[in-house]
Amino acid sequence: CEEMVCSMHCENGFKVDSHGCNTCECYECPAIECRQFCSSGFKRDTHGCQTCECNEEPQTCDEL
Repeated sequence: CEEMVCSMHCENGFKVDSHGCNTCECYECPAIECRQFCSSGFKRDTHGCQTCECNEEPQTCDEL
């Protein structure tokens, strides 16, 4: 890949081309609808986009 010079800031990173090289286009997170409630929020993928998987519940001192 050639070095990419792009002055944009993309919150979720850049799109990649067919060779796996970054482009100067922002990656858009797909719209998802989760029908579950996650008290600790949802996990995020490698782009920082929300998934429909729950974060693990933090352990309390009583559980240790």
